[in-house]
Amino acid sequence: MPKTERRRRRYTEQIGRKAAENICHAFDYATYINRPLNTYVVINLTALPEDTCAAQAFEDIRHKFRDWLNRKHKKADGASEPPRYVYTMEAPNGDNHANWVLHVPERFLPEFRNKLPQWVARVLGSNRPYDIDVQQVAPGTDKTLAKYVIKGTDPYYIGYLHLSAVAAPQGRVFGRRCGASPAIGRTMRKQVGFVANRDRSKWRRKAA
Repeated sequence: MPKTERRRRRYTEQIGRKAAENICHAFDYATYINRPLNTYVVINLTALPEDTCAAQAFEDIRHKFRDWLNRKHKKADGASEPPRYVYTMEAPNGDNHANWVLHVPERFLPEFRNKLPQWVARVLGSNRPYDIDVQQVAPGTDKTLAKYVIKGTDPYYIGYLHLSAVAAPQGRVFGRRCGASPAIGRTMRKQVGFVANRDRSKWRRKAA
């Protein structure tokens, strides 16, 4: 069976508790290390090339961002810096789109806004004006945004995660539904001993 077909057969209907918590804690940790997730991007992934999985297409876009960011840091600072972001895939009406919240250094933001449509066009084969929306994340609103991007979480955990104001089914997604980049993910947080509940007051002081 072709690889793309195997990928299409794997799907989820919702975000699990651990995955949802991972995204929330990644927001916390990004702020704690002074790399807040300051840019919110929504990418419409309906115009896909034949036999392309939306999750795979979005992964290709993320890779282009990673390579670009690496080049920018090396040129500006002489050393690379890893990408920091979280994402969720949604398809509430069968139409795939990605919620992508990432840290983009302020000095690189104008170029990021110019480059993103090019990356999307290369991956999707086209770039319609309404396929991309980029917004800046206002300081202090990141946790509200975190709840919004995980609104497709398993209904059993809506109360536990305080999602009642935003929770809604987000459809069937083939491929990986959500995640956090390694630089702010669960493994990194464990390595440095970061505990969101214990350290929340510290990163809030840093954000102030």
